[in-house]
Amino acid sequence: MAFFHPRHAYNASWLLLIVAFIFLLLCSISVPVVHSLYFMSSDISGGSRYGMWGWCDYDLGYCWGNYLYWGFDPFFVVWMTRVLVFYPISCILTFLTILALIPASARSEGHEPRPLAIYPALAGLTCLCTIVAWCFSMAMFAIARDRLRADGFSADFGACMWLGLIAMLCMIVVSWLGLWSGRAKTTY
Repeated sequence: MAFFHPRHAYNASWLLLIVAFIFLLLCSISVPVVHSLYFMSSDISGGSRYGMWGWCDYDLGYCWGNYLYWGFDPFFVVWMTRVLVFYPISCILTFLTILALIPASARSEGHEPRPLAIYPALAGLTCLCTIVAWCFSMAMFAIARDRLRADGFSADFGACMWLGLIAMLCMIVVSWLGLWSGRAKTTY
């Protein structure tokens, strides 16, 4: 029997995909939709949090956004906020990848369970979208953080930045397992 059977890769992929889906979903519903989830916070104007769909000023009790492509001049590279759309796209693709993996859990006599043939490609595409989402969000919020700090404000990354990182790492492992399990030969 093979040391590491593709079935083990599918089982690990289930867990990693569920984690990635939940974390990408949480990133996709950040500020101003859910106020406790944000990519970055700062103490500018009494306290602000910045998320997927906009930003909120908690001193004024005002949220700006609720749509893609928001800005907070001169601190944010405004065009980069459009790239945050890759978080919900990655979330949807992760869900589709989970659906493509369902046939791998079907067990029957004399049948080796396998996911849909599109699974490795879908896992790779999802991984690519998640990498783009996290890298651009890290770059955008790091630039904004440095600009805010240069002007004397404090700014720190929020939970969504780290949730996105974990989701990205999960998807890298899932895409590697998807490619590996598609090429692995089972020996009995």
